[in-house]
Amino acid sequence: MILMCPACGRQNALDATYCEGCRSGLGRGHQVTSEEADDIMLKRRSADRRRRIVRWGTVAMVLVVVFGWIGWQTLGGANRLISAVSVISANPNTVAWPMTQRSPTHAGFGSDALPLPEGRVRWQFQTEAPILSSPAVVQGIVYLSTGDKRVVALKGDTGDILWEHQVTGPVDSSPAVAGDLVPYSAVRTKC
Repeated sequence: MILMCPACGRQNALDATYCEGCRSGLGRGHQVTSEEADDIMLKRRSADRRRRIVRWGTVAMVLVVVFGWIGWQTLGGANRLISAVSVISANPNTVAWPMTQRSPTHAGFGSDALPLPEGRVRWQFQTEAPILSSPAVVQGIVYLSTGDKRVVALKGDTGDILWEHQVTGPVDSSPAVAGDLVPYSAVRTKC
């Protein structure tokens, strides 16, 4: 006969007061034969193995669901681009120059259909700070970003101000015109 520890299931001598494995008190221990102790240990190991399989299976299923959801969000249908529903474009027609270097490809090229500039000054536009960017010209309107914290639209033939928009700091980059919008940083101004 031997004494089984109620806490860890280890086999101990009948006269032991504490378990040799876990140091638990053996006052509630079971007196069993060696064969019964072996059967109890096999059942306990089998139950432990089943619990481990269930635990790791659950962890694996949770990981599959989480990574599947992340994959769906990044690669799957949740992130697919919706086709454009607008006809706004910064692609120029034959006489427009809506941004620096003329087009989104920045080709800086105009076809032979563009009239050559005559080279005389029609008007001047004064600002309190230098203009460090090139203008955009669309449908006879000149769009400028200035060093004195403004984006302005001017009549191309007279230089008169059509509108101006104050911004938070000096502007060193060129505006771009798309449709009837002049998107500039966080500012969107109707033409």
